[in-house]
Amino acid sequence: MSLWDIATNLEDVSVGLHQLRNLLQIYDERIEDELEFVGKHPGSGSVSYFIDRYDTLRSLLEVMQSHAKDTADTLQKQIDSICAAAKFQKQSEA
Repeated sequence: MSLWDIATNLEDVSVGLHQLRNLLQIYDERIEDELEFVGKHPGSGSVSYFIDRYDTLRSLLEVMQSHAKDTADTLQKQIDSICAAAKFQKQSEA
């Protein structure tokens, strides 16, 4: 497998991680909407439990978002390095 193939594969992973970040953002927006709804309709035991757990769920979501962003940044640096090496290799062969 050439460096170019590796870079292409890593680019695909990077795109997937970008999509993951977008999905996590949608999840975040949705959970806030649901919490607002639950807050307007109190009285159920499960509603109280959800409200109590919201801070924990929110923290988990923030950790996932942070991890996804850090991973995507690392992958992009690897992609750039590999592409530069492949370009150098092509110039050396010419």
